Formats: sequence, C-alpha cells, structure tokens
Amino acid sequence: MVITWHYYKKQYNYFTYLEGKISRALYDSRKEPSTFSEIDEFILSIDKDKPKLLCIVPQFYHGFKCISKEEAIVINIPTCPYNKDKPDEYRLTPYSNDISYD
Repeated sequence: MVITWHYYKKQYNYFTYLEGKISRALYDSRKEPSTFSEIDEFILSIDKDKPKLLCIVPQFYHGFKCISKEEAIVINIPTCPYNKDKPDEYRLTPYSNDISYD
C-alpha cells in the first residue's frame, strides 16, 4: 500500500482511532527547525483505557496506512473548514521519491 503524502499550510489535524491499527508517518518540511527532513512513525491503535489524540501541525507532510487485519476506523478533526475553491491541501504524487519512507 502506498502512502499519499500531503500537508496543510494553515490547518491543524487532530486524529483519534476507534478500530484497527494504523502506521502514521510524519515528515517535517519546515526549513528552519533542526528537525527539517526528519521522519517520525507512530503505530497507533485503540486502547480503551488510554485514548489517544494525535495532533499534526501545519507544514508537516503526513500519511498513513492500515497495518491490521481488520479495517481501521480513524476520526479526523481539522481546525479549518474545507474550501472547495481554494483547498489548503498540498500533495506529493504517489510513488514520489521526495520522501524516503516505505
């Protein structure tokens, strides 16, 4: 399965997980910080005793794939409403070599 990398310039995204297991990867595309071009991977699944909320800040490329046998259910709570005329979403083409992550 291919991750489709994308980021937002203004929007924050808050994710929580209800079913299954997800591998979510983040790539820091901000040029200024010392973490530029670093990749972090988070393996996330539901833990009813310890619910999780993952915040992805603007300018971080991110993508995910399901790594469980069962279907994964993810809830995304963005901080900006969708604007179909001028969406705040920027994608790399699938199979792009811009980010080295499998």
